[in-house]
Amino acid sequence: MIVDNLTFLTNGNTSDAEVASSINNIITNLVKKHGASVILLAHVPKKDSSAPLELKDIKGSSLLGDGIKCAIALGQSNNIPDTYYIKQTKSRGSKQLLTSDNVLTYEIKKIGAFTQC
Repeated sequence: MIVDNLTFLTNGNTSDAEVASSINNIITNLVKKHGASVILLAHVPKKDSSAPLELKDIKGSSLLGDGIKCAIALGQSNNIPDTYYIKQTKSRGSKQLLTSDNVLTYEIKKIGAFTQC
């Protein structure tokens, strides 16, 4: 199941610990009831673009990060135009492969009328 965006699950402020706990409960119940994996998309607020993305950058309470098993960040390179990266910011129960020292990179460019990756 894909939930786009985190704020879809609440009208409250995701920085509030009680709201974050409620979101974690909703996701946990979905997983238990349906036996499905949940991909929850969350945006990061404006931040220093020279700093790499970390789990703590998710908009909201740190409790949001506590309730998840794996987190992946998608960020834009500061050094190479049109280049983006994928890195793991959390991995519970398995080895973290995509660390700050080992990220996947890809380009996104507009070629004619189409955006290509």
